[in-house]
Amino acid sequence: MKKNLLSVILVALALGSSVAMAVPAPAKNGAAKPGGVGLNAQRSLELNEQGATAVRNKDFPLAESFFKQALQVDSHNLTAAFNLAGMYITNKNEGAAVELLKQYTAQHPDDAGLYSRLGDAYFGTKKIDLAIANYEQAFKLAPNYEALAGKLGTVYALVNRTADAERMFRLAIKQTPKDAQLYANLSSLCLVNKKSQDAITNAKIALQLKPSPDVYITLGNAYQQIKDLKNALIAYQRAVDLGKKDPELQAVVDDLKKRTGTA
Repeated sequence: MKKNLLSVILVALALGSSVAMAVPAPAKNGAAKPGGVGLNAQRSLELNEQGATAVRNKDFPLAESFFKQALQVDSHNLTAAFNLAGMYITNKNEGAAVELLKQYTAQHPDDAGLYSRLGDAYFGTKKIDLAIANYEQAFKLAPNYEALAGKLGTVYALVNRTADAERMFRLAIKQTPKDAQLYANLSSLCLVNKKSQDAITNAKIALQLKPSPDVYITLGNAYQQIKDLKNALIAYQRAVDLGKKDPELQAVVDDLKKRTGTA
């Protein structure tokens, strides 16, 4: 059974970090980030914290308002700029995020976090080449930046750079070894790259961490690739049992039951 690899991998990015209240990565040389001083800087930090609270309460329009105010008070507050861009993305205003981040990356070219977020914004506007360029720049500055390897793996997969995607997902797993989606994506890439046993191994790990009908389909595909029809049938049937209602899948299950004598 053929499966839409990219539709599953796409979930891995999904701009999941856009609402994270993370401070951008430190400067490459370890220097302190530039910022304002005095009462304005303190007020800007307070407004940023109010924005973070609004995010935790899932009031994203209010969060956007607080982050805007934080930047108005102190334009050097990079955390507020980072978070405001995240709210623009979350609130489906990726164009505003791009304009804001182009300004800040020009002013702070050693900040991996800003480039990573700019990659998120370009991804949201479906400008995958520009997303790749900015994720790659962030990776040059900080290879261990949070979730970055997985994002690169995702966008590489979307442009069929499957070897590069596989390499990035392997790195992402080293950095975040309990993330089921990363193992699922790596399994899919291994399947595409004709590494059936690796696909099976990683699918099984993903399923141990979080059962998923899509991963069972990947596992079934991998077993079919090595002509292990009985285990392929078991995997596909588990996908059905977990609620995957797909006529094509059911047809494959019925066919494998006949071919393995278990109908």
